[in-house]
Formats: sequence, structure tokens, C-alpha cells
Amino acid sequence: MDLEDILAMVVAILGVLIILVPVLGLTLRMVAEPLAEAFAQVQGAQRGGPAAQAMEQRLAAVEENVREVDREVTRLGEEVQFHRQLQDPQAPPRLRAHGEPPP
Repeated sequence: MDLEDILAMVVAILGVLIILVPVLGLTLRMVAEPLAEAFAQVQGAQRGGPAAQAMEQRLAAVEENVREVDREVTRLGEEVQFHRQLQDPQAPPRLRAHGEPPP
């Protein structure tokens, strides 16, 4: 094989590749596009469907209710402690912090 034969082979290969690359690209696009759309629909249905949004709203309402109940329990605990100290004649005039030893 001399240089002219190698050059002819390279030109032939490049000529075939010039045609095959766009054809292969278009073929892959036609195959991949429906797959990508289906994947996007599945992901969208899992994340942002109407049922998921309704569930998120319900969860937010439940979280708010839990916070409200927690505040109420804390308030009631403080109130019970206050009433116990009012009923204890030997309690100092100031409220002691939780866990603080008596004087």
C-alpha cells in the first residue's frame, strides 16, 4: 500500500462518515425523544401531580396542628407549675426554673 491508496481509503471513510453521522444522529433523536418524554411524564406524575399537591397541603395542615398542640402543652405545663407554686405555702415568691434546686 502506498500513500495514494491510504489517502483514497481515508477519503472514502470520511465520505461515508459525513453521511452516516447525521443519519445516526437523526435516528437516535427519533428513538430517544419519545423515551425522554415518557420519562419526563413519569417524573412529573411522581412529583407534582394533583394527588401529590393535595397530600402536601394536608401534610402542611397536620404539621401546623402539631405545632399548635405542642405550644398548648407547653403553656399548660407552665400553668400547672404556676398553680402548684401558688398552692405551696413554702414556695419562694419567685418562680424557679425547671431543675433549679430550692434555696
